[in-house]
Amino acid sequence: MTAVNPPLFPNIPLSEGERLWLSAVYSKMLRCQKIDTTTLSVELDEKLPEDFKWFAIDRRLLNADSTLTLLGVLHINPNTDLVEKTDQVIRYIRGSIKREPNIRSLTAEAISEDLGLASSEVEIVLGFLTDFNNHFFQGSTQSPSLGCTSLTIDSEYVKKNYLRYKGIYAAIQQYFESNEPARVEGHQILPLRYPLRYLYDSPVTSLPVETLDFSFVVNPELLRIIERDYAELVALNPSEHTKSCLILAGGIIEALLLDALVTSEYWTQEDASTRYLKEMIHPAIKIGIIRHDKLTNVLRIFRNLVHPAREIRDKLSFDESDAKHAVTSVGVIVRDIREWWSKRDAS
Repeated sequence: MTAVNPPLFPNIPLSEGERLWLSAVYSKMLRCQKIDTTTLSVELDEKLPEDFKWFAIDRRLLNADSTLTLLGVLHINPNTDLVEKTDQVIRYIRGSIKREPNIRSLTAEAISEDLGLASSEVEIVLGFLTDFNNHFFQGSTQSPSLGCTSLTIDSEYVKKNYLRYKGIYAAIQQYFESNEPARVEGHQILPLRYPLRYLYDSPVTSLPVETLDFSFVVNPELLRIIERDYAELVALNPSEHTKSCLILAGGIIEALLLDALVTSEYWTQEDASTRYLKEMIHPAIKIGIIRHDKLTNVLRIFRNLVHPAREIRDKLSFDESDAKHAVTSVGVIVRDIREWWSKRDAS
Protein backbone atom coordinates (compact mmCIF):
# COMPACT_ATOMS: atom_id res chain seq x y z
CA MET A 1 0.00 0.00 0.00
CA THR A 2 1.50 3.31 -1.10
CA ALA A 3 1.55 5.88 1.67
CA VAL A 4 -0.17 9.21 1.06
CA ASN A 5 1.70 12.15 2.52
CA PRO A 6 -1.00 14.30 4.15
CA PRO A 7 -0.59 18.00 3.37
CA LEU A 8 -2.83 20.53 5.05
CA PHE A 9 -6.42 20.00 3.99
CA PRO A 10 -8.97 22.84 3.61
CA ASN A 11 -10.18 23.82 7.06
CA ILE A 12 -13.75 24.89 7.84
CA PRO A 13 -14.25 26.45 11.31
CA LEU A 14 -16.62 24.47 13.53
CA SER A 15 -18.65 25.48 16.54
CA GLU A 16 -18.58 23.27 19.64
CA GLY A 17 -22.00 21.86 18.77
CA GLU A 18 -21.04 21.14 15.16
CA ARG A 19 -17.87 19.33 16.23
CA LEU A 20 -19.85 17.29 18.77
CA TRP A 21 -22.39 16.25 16.12
CA LEU A 22 -19.73 15.37 13.55
CA SER A 23 -17.79 13.38 16.14
CA ALA A 24 -20.90 11.38 17.03
CA VAL A 25 -21.62 10.70 13.34
CA TYR A 26 -17.99 9.65 12.82
CA SER A 27 -18.19 7.25 15.76
CA LYS A 28 -21.29 5.61 14.30
CA MET A 29 -19.70 5.47 10.86
CA LEU A 30 -16.75 3.49 12.22
CA ARG A 31 -19.24 0.99 13.64
CA CYS A 32 -21.10 0.91 10.30
CA GLN A 33 -24.27 2.18 11.96
CA LYS A 34 -26.80 3.98 9.80
CA ILE A 35 -27.40 7.55 10.95
CA ASP A 36 -30.83 8.37 12.34
CA THR A 37 -30.87 12.11 12.98
CA THR A 38 -33.85 11.98 15.33
CA THR A 39 -32.21 9.35 17.53
CA LEU A 40 -28.89 11.17 17.49
CA SER A 41 -30.56 14.47 18.41
CA VAL A 42 -32.11 12.81 21.44
CA GLU A 43 -28.81 11.19 22.43
CA LEU A 44 -26.95 14.50 22.26
CA ASP A 45 -29.78 16.75 23.44
CA GLU A 46 -28.25 17.80 26.77
CA LYS A 47 -24.87 18.51 25.18
CA LEU A 48 -26.03 20.55 22.19
CA PRO A 49 -27.02 24.25 22.19
CA GLU A 50 -30.78 24.83 22.16
CA ASP A 51 -30.65 26.50 18.73
CA PHE A 52 -28.45 23.80 17.17
CA LYS A 53 -29.45 22.63 13.66
CA TRP A 54 -27.43 19.76 12.27
CA PHE A 55 -28.62 20.43 8.72
CA ALA A 56 -27.00 23.90 8.85
CA ILE A 57 -23.51 22.36 9.06
CA ASP A 58 -21.45 23.12 5.96
CA ARG A 59 -22.57 20.64 3.28
CA ARG A 60 -18.94 20.03 2.32
CA LEU A 61 -18.59 18.23 5.64
CA LEU A 62 -22.00 16.67 6.12
CA ASN A 63 -24.50 15.42 3.55
CA ALA A 64 -28.25 16.03 3.65
CA ASP A 65 -28.73 12.57 5.20
CA SER A 66 -26.16 13.43 7.92
CA THR A 67 -23.45 11.15 6.56
CA LEU A 68 -19.90 12.47 6.61
CA THR A 69 -17.95 13.43 3.52
CA LEU A 70 -14.26 12.59 3.38
CA LEU A 71 -13.47 16.21 4.21
CA GLY A 72 -15.83 15.92 7.18
CA VAL A 73 -13.94 12.87 8.41
CA LEU A 74 -10.64 14.78 8.14
CA HIS A 75 -12.05 17.53 10.36
CA ILE A 76 -12.69 14.97 13.11
CA ASN A 77 -9.68 12.71 12.57
CA PRO A 78 -6.88 14.26 10.46
CA ASN A 79 -4.89 11.01 10.73
CA THR A 80 -7.65 8.75 9.40
CA ASP A 81 -6.50 5.96 7.10
CA LEU A 82 -9.69 6.41 5.07
CA VAL A 83 -7.90 9.08 3.03
CA GLU A 84 -5.23 6.60 1.95
CA LYS A 85 -7.86 3.93 1.28
CA THR A 86 -9.94 6.32 -0.81
CA ASP A 87 -6.86 7.15 -2.86
CA GLN A 88 -6.15 3.44 -3.23
CA VAL A 89 -9.69 2.67 -4.43
CA ILE A 90 -9.63 5.52 -6.97
CA ARG A 91 -6.32 4.28 -8.38
CA TYR A 92 -7.73 0.75 -8.51
CA ILE A 93 -10.75 1.97 -10.49
CA ARG A 94 -8.46 3.94 -12.79
CA GLY A 95 -6.42 0.78 -13.43
CA SER A 96 -9.62 -1.17 -14.11
CA ILE A 97 -10.66 1.41 -16.72
CA LYS A 98 -7.27 1.21 -18.42
CA ARG A 99 -7.47 -2.59 -18.57
CA GLU A 100 -11.11 -2.64 -19.65
CA PRO A 101 -12.16 0.67 -21.28
CA ASN A 102 -15.79 -0.44 -21.66
CA ILE A 103 -16.21 -1.37 -18.00
CA ARG A 104 -19.62 -0.22 -16.77
CA SER A 105 -19.59 -0.76 -13.01
CA LEU A 106 -17.63 -2.04 -10.03
CA THR A 107 -18.80 -3.59 -6.79
CA ALA A 108 -17.45 -3.03 -3.31
CA GLU A 109 -17.14 -6.78 -2.92
CA ALA A 110 -14.84 -7.14 -5.95
CA ILE A 111 -12.71 -4.16 -4.92
CA SER A 112 -12.48 -5.51 -1.37
CA GLU A 113 -11.24 -8.89 -2.57
CA ASP A 114 -8.64 -7.45 -4.94
CA LEU A 115 -7.26 -4.84 -2.53
CA GLY A 116 -7.55 -6.85 0.66
CA LEU A 117 -9.66 -4.19 2.36
CA ALA A 118 -12.70 -4.80 4.53
CA SER A 119 -15.87 -4.67 2.43
CA SER A 120 -17.45 -2.23 4.90
CA GLU A 121 -14.53 0.16 4.42
CA VAL A 122 -14.81 -0.04 0.65
CA GLU A 123 -18.54 0.68 0.87
CA ILE A 124 -17.78 3.79 2.93
CA VAL A 125 -15.12 4.86 0.42
CA LEU A 126 -17.52 4.43 -2.52
CA GLY A 127 -19.94 6.61 -0.59
CA PHE A 128 -17.22 9.27 -0.37
CA LEU A 129 -16.76 9.13 -4.13
CA THR A 130 -20.42 10.00 -4.68
CA ASP A 131 -19.82 13.21 -2.71
CA PHE A 132 -17.42 14.56 -5.32
CA ASN A 133 -20.39 15.94 -7.25
CA ASN A 134 -20.65 13.48 -10.16
CA HIS A 135 -16.97 13.37 -11.11
CA PHE A 136 -16.39 9.76 -10.03
CA PHE A 137 -19.73 8.07 -10.63
CA GLN A 138 -22.73 7.96 -12.90
CA GLY A 139 -24.95 5.98 -10.59
CA SER A 140 -24.67 4.01 -7.36
CA THR A 141 -26.32 1.36 -5.22
CA GLN A 142 -26.64 2.38 -1.59
CA SER A 143 -25.49 0.07 1.16
CA PRO A 144 -28.08 -0.95 3.80
CA SER A 145 -25.76 0.54 6.42
CA LEU A 146 -23.40 3.23 5.08
CA GLY A 147 -21.86 4.06 1.73
CA CYS A 148 -22.44 2.21 -1.52
CA THR A 149 -22.20 -1.40 -2.61
CA SER A 150 -21.48 -0.50 -6.24
CA LEU A 151 -20.70 2.40 -8.58
CA THR A 152 -21.72 2.86 -12.19
CA ILE A 153 -18.86 4.45 -14.18
CA ASP A 154 -20.23 3.97 -17.69
CA SER A 155 -19.97 7.55 -18.99
CA GLU A 156 -16.93 8.84 -20.85
CA TYR A 157 -16.85 11.91 -18.62
CA VAL A 158 -16.54 9.85 -15.43
CA LYS A 159 -13.85 7.60 -16.88
CA LYS A 160 -11.78 10.57 -17.97
CA ASN A 161 -11.92 11.97 -14.46
CA TYR A 162 -10.40 8.76 -13.14
CA LEU A 163 -7.72 8.79 -15.84
CA ARG A 164 -6.85 12.42 -15.04
CA TYR A 165 -6.82 11.88 -11.27
CA LYS A 166 -4.00 13.92 -9.66
CA GLY A 167 -4.22 12.60 -6.10
CA ILE A 168 -6.71 12.56 -3.26
CA TYR A 169 -5.78 15.91 -1.73
CA ALA A 170 -6.03 17.64 -5.10
CA ALA A 171 -9.52 16.13 -5.45
CA ILE A 172 -10.48 17.28 -1.94
CA GLN A 173 -9.22 20.80 -2.67
CA GLN A 174 -11.23 20.96 -5.88
CA TYR A 175 -14.31 19.68 -4.07
CA PHE A 176 -13.82 22.31 -1.33
CA GLU A 177 -13.49 25.19 -3.78
CA SER A 178 -16.27 24.20 -6.18
CA ASN A 179 -18.81 23.70 -3.40
CA GLU A 180 -18.19 26.77 -1.29
CA PRO A 181 -21.52 28.08 0.01
CA ALA A 182 -22.54 31.70 -0.11
CA ARG A 183 -23.96 33.38 2.96
CA VAL A 184 -26.84 35.82 2.92
CA GLU A 185 -27.68 37.82 6.05
CA GLY A 186 -25.93 35.26 8.22
CA HIS A 187 -27.68 32.26 6.67
CA GLN A 188 -25.82 29.61 4.72
CA ILE A 189 -26.89 29.01 1.16
CA LEU A 190 -25.92 25.45 0.42
CA PRO A 191 -23.35 24.78 -2.31
CA LEU A 192 -24.35 25.16 -5.93
CA ARG A 193 -23.32 21.62 -6.66
CA TYR A 194 -24.73 20.45 -9.95
CA PRO A 195 -24.29 22.23 -13.31
CA LEU A 196 -27.25 22.25 -15.69
CA ARG A 197 -25.32 20.77 -18.60
CA TYR A 198 -24.27 17.33 -19.77
CA LEU A 199 -20.87 16.38 -18.47
CA TYR A 200 -19.16 14.75 -21.40
CA ASP A 201 -16.96 15.93 -24.26
CA SER A 202 -19.72 17.27 -26.50
CA PRO A 203 -21.98 19.36 -24.26
CA VAL A 204 -25.52 20.08 -25.37
CA THR A 205 -25.26 23.72 -26.37
CA SER A 206 -29.05 24.15 -26.49
CA LEU A 207 -29.22 23.87 -22.71
CA PRO A 208 -28.41 26.87 -20.51
CA VAL A 209 -25.08 26.51 -18.73
CA GLU A 210 -25.95 27.47 -15.21
CA THR A 211 -25.92 26.03 -11.73
CA LEU A 212 -28.86 24.64 -9.83
CA ASP A 213 -29.11 25.45 -6.14
CA PHE A 214 -31.45 23.14 -4.21
CA SER A 215 -30.81 24.80 -0.83
CA PHE A 216 -34.42 26.02 -0.60
CA VAL A 217 -35.70 22.45 -0.11
CA VAL A 218 -36.91 22.22 3.49
CA ASN A 219 -37.26 18.46 3.95
CA PRO A 220 -33.72 17.01 4.33
CA GLU A 221 -34.78 13.58 3.08
CA LEU A 222 -36.28 15.07 -0.08
CA LEU A 223 -33.15 17.18 -0.52
CA ARG A 224 -31.01 14.04 -0.37
CA ILE A 225 -33.17 12.34 -3.00
CA ILE A 226 -33.23 15.39 -5.28
CA GLU A 227 -29.46 15.89 -5.13
CA ARG A 228 -28.82 12.19 -5.72
CA ASP A 229 -31.21 11.95 -8.68
CA TYR A 230 -30.02 15.20 -10.25
CA ALA A 231 -26.41 14.05 -10.05
CA GLU A 232 -27.46 10.93 -11.94
CA LEU A 233 -29.60 12.90 -14.42
CA VAL A 234 -26.86 15.29 -15.57
CA ALA A 235 -24.44 12.38 -16.03
CA LEU A 236 -26.74 10.74 -18.58
CA ASN A 237 -26.42 11.13 -22.34
CA PRO A 238 -29.91 12.08 -23.62
CA SER A 239 -29.40 10.32 -26.92
CA GLU A 240 -28.51 7.04 -25.21
CA HIS A 241 -30.56 7.26 -22.00
CA THR A 242 -33.66 9.10 -23.21
CA LYS A 243 -36.24 7.29 -21.11
CA SER A 244 -34.09 7.51 -17.96
CA CYS A 245 -33.73 11.29 -18.40
CA LEU A 246 -37.49 11.71 -18.71
CA ILE A 247 -38.34 9.59 -15.68
CA LEU A 248 -35.65 11.12 -13.44
CA ALA A 249 -36.62 14.67 -14.38
CA GLY A 250 -40.28 13.98 -13.60
CA GLY A 251 -39.37 12.50 -10.22
CA ILE A 252 -37.19 15.49 -9.30
CA ILE A 253 -39.95 17.94 -10.16
CA GLU A 254 -42.46 15.89 -8.16
CA ALA A 255 -40.16 16.04 -5.11
CA LEU A 256 -39.62 19.79 -5.52
CA LEU A 257 -43.36 20.49 -5.73
CA LEU A 258 -44.15 18.15 -2.84
CA ASP A 259 -41.71 20.02 -0.59
CA ALA A 260 -43.04 23.44 -1.59
CA LEU A 261 -46.71 22.48 -1.20
CA VAL A 262 -46.10 21.06 2.28
CA THR A 263 -44.08 24.14 3.25
CA SER A 264 -46.91 26.40 2.05
CA GLU A 265 -49.26 24.33 4.28
CA TYR A 266 -51.49 23.57 1.30
CA TRP A 267 -51.13 19.89 2.26
CA THR A 268 -49.80 18.10 5.29
CA GLN A 269 -46.80 15.82 4.80
CA GLU A 270 -49.05 12.78 5.24
CA ASP A 271 -51.57 14.01 2.66
CA ALA A 272 -48.88 15.07 0.17
CA SER A 273 -47.19 11.68 0.30
CA THR A 274 -50.30 10.10 -1.26
CA ARG A 275 -50.41 12.52 -4.20
CA TYR A 276 -49.02 12.19 -7.72
CA LEU A 277 -47.33 14.78 -9.92
CA LYS A 278 -50.49 15.41 -11.96
CA GLU A 279 -52.30 16.39 -8.73
CA MET A 280 -49.55 18.83 -7.72
CA ILE A 281 -49.47 20.97 -10.84
CA HIS A 282 -52.76 22.87 -10.45
CA PRO A 283 -52.34 23.84 -6.74
CA ALA A 284 -48.71 24.79 -7.36
CA ILE A 285 -49.80 27.17 -10.13
CA LYS A 286 -52.74 28.45 -8.06
CA ILE A 287 -50.49 29.34 -5.11
CA GLY A 288 -47.83 30.84 -7.38
CA ILE A 289 -45.13 28.26 -6.71
CA ILE A 290 -44.66 27.66 -10.45
CA ARG A 291 -45.76 29.38 -13.64
CA HIS A 292 -44.85 26.89 -16.36
CA ASP A 293 -47.69 24.39 -16.38
CA LYS A 294 -46.88 23.16 -19.88
CA LEU A 295 -43.47 21.96 -18.76
CA THR A 296 -44.80 19.95 -15.86
CA ASN A 297 -47.64 18.47 -17.90
CA VAL A 298 -45.16 17.24 -20.48
CA LEU A 299 -43.19 15.54 -17.73
CA ARG A 300 -46.37 14.10 -16.21
CA ILE A 301 -47.06 12.37 -19.51
CA PHE A 302 -43.58 11.00 -19.84
CA ARG A 303 -43.45 9.79 -16.25
CA ASN A 304 -46.01 7.22 -17.42
CA LEU A 305 -43.09 5.61 -19.24
CA VAL A 306 -42.29 3.85 -15.98
CA HIS A 307 -45.39 1.74 -16.70
CA PRO A 308 -44.87 -0.32 -19.91
CA ALA A 309 -48.61 -0.96 -20.25
CA ARG A 310 -49.32 2.79 -20.29
CA GLU A 311 -46.57 3.37 -22.82
CA ILE A 312 -48.31 0.89 -25.12
CA ARG A 313 -51.84 2.06 -24.34
CA ASP A 314 -51.10 5.77 -24.80
CA LYS A 315 -48.82 5.11 -27.79
CA LEU A 316 -46.12 7.28 -26.28
CA SER A 317 -43.12 8.11 -28.42
CA PHE A 318 -40.06 10.12 -27.41
CA ASP A 319 -36.61 11.05 -28.62
CA GLU A 320 -33.45 12.91 -27.61
CA SER A 321 -35.10 16.34 -27.90
CA ASP A 322 -37.71 15.31 -25.32
CA ALA A 323 -34.95 14.27 -22.91
CA LYS A 324 -33.18 17.62 -23.33
CA HIS A 325 -36.48 19.40 -22.77
CA ALA A 326 -37.04 17.43 -19.56
CA VAL A 327 -33.67 18.41 -18.12
CA THR A 328 -34.28 22.06 -19.04
CA SER A 329 -37.66 21.84 -17.32
CA VAL A 330 -36.00 20.99 -14.02
CA GLY A 331 -34.01 24.22 -14.21
CA VAL A 332 -37.12 26.25 -15.04
CA ILE A 333 -39.07 24.77 -12.13
CA VAL A 334 -36.17 25.42 -9.73
CA ARG A 335 -36.06 29.09 -10.77
CA ASP A 336 -39.84 29.39 -10.33
CA ILE A 337 -39.73 27.93 -6.82
CA ARG A 338 -36.76 30.09 -5.79
CA GLU A 339 -38.63 33.18 -6.99
CA TRP A 340 -41.70 32.07 -5.02
CA TRP A 341 -39.52 31.65 -1.93
CA SER A 342 -38.04 35.14 -2.39
CA LYS A 343 -41.51 36.70 -2.51
CA ARG A 344 -42.63 34.61 0.44
CA ASP A 345 -39.64 35.70 2.58
CA ALA A 346 -40.16 39.34 1.62
CA SER A 347 -43.82 39.38 2.69
